[in-house]
Amino acid sequence: MDKLKNIQLILCDLDGTLLDDQKRFDPYLKDILEKKQIPLTFVSGRNYHIIQDLIKKYEINLPYITNNGANIFLNDQCIYEKSIVSEELVRALKILEASNIPYLAYSNFKIFCKGNQPELEVFKQRLIDKCEIIYDFDTDSLRQEEIFKVVIINTNVQFMKSIQNEIHMNCLHTHCVQSEGYVYTLSHRKVSKGAAVQWLLKYLNVNPEKVVAFGDNYNDVSMFKAVGISVAVDNALQDIKKQATYVTKSNQNHGVSWFVSKHVE
Repeated sequence: MDKLKNIQLILCDLDGTLLDDQKRFDPYLKDILEKKQIPLTFVSGRNYHIIQDLIKKYEINLPYITNNGANIFLNDQCIYEKSIVSEELVRALKILEASNIPYLAYSNFKIFCKGNQPELEVFKQRLIDKCEIIYDFDTDSLRQEEIFKVVIINTNVQFMKSIQNEIHMNCLHTHCVQSEGYVYTLSHRKVSKGAAVQWLLKYLNVNPEKVVAFGDNYNDVSMFKAVGISVAVDNALQDIKKQATYVTKSNQNHGVSWFVSKHVE
């Protein structure tokens, strides 16, 4: 392939893309981008608190996208947000509770935890000492909270399709989508990485055709469609690779920095 020239910005998903399977960061990317003088920012499903170590590690000065596009932060300030409609949030959570589905509901500074599930413990462990985790709460009281994302993990795909359908039938402005693997995310229907990227590029006055976006999963597809050049890491699902402009090495083999060093001028 020809070298990609005059790139104005690189957007990067974190888990499964820039981070390897042990959540270790790509050690080469920062130096490569500094030499090429190309700015970088993150487009992640992570929330504000668990992205901060990487913001500092890569010295990100631009706005960065969290919660799969529900929020955009510039340093510590939230400059864009779209929370779940309060009545629909409560309605959707009661659908989950009726089927005994554990979940984590995220505001910017609190996490509301309902039910016990080992897989969700991994998410909670990242947040210990970083924000308040609340276990004992009345679901109706969440009408008073700004909830941007609800995370569910369930391996029964057919069962989850029925839950998704029920939520979509009862919640006009809310959707429940498979974000990666067996992780499902509940958010405002207008929330996506792609929608947040479009807002961000207008805010920065950056030409989408001169942006390279790296990703690996379902929640990255809308981001791919919002930019001129999309790159899937080799560990991505085949269907995700088909929707990318290019495929690079896997996250285990530093696919992001390898692609930038070889193909971006």
